[in-house]
Amino acid sequence: IIHPYSGLKIDVIVCKKTDFNNGRFKRIRRFSAMENVKANFASPEDVIIMKMIYYKKGGSEKHLRDIANMLKISNEIIDRKYIEKWVNEFDLKDIWQIILKKI
Repeated sequence: IIHPYSGLKIDVIVCKKTDFNNGRFKRIRRFSAMENVKANFASPEDVIIMKMIYYKKGGSEKHLRDIANMLKISNEIIDRKYIEKWVNEFDLKDIWQIILKKI
């Protein structure tokens, strides 16, 4: 969903019952998106993991660029151990190595 006046993009996600989804929905952060409006936001780690999954499925380089930029900007607050746990679980090691070489 894209708000026409602000350009704010909202992804609507239906939660499938998996260990990963249960965890990522517990890690949601709540912030004010606009005046008088609060919204839930995925943690940066979960966004990174999902972008790697999307890359694995579709091959869009945009996901790798997005991840590399997130790590360059926010590296000190990113929980790499959490990411690496799911990288191993979802067999994303090759993709993770490509991203780490980019940064």
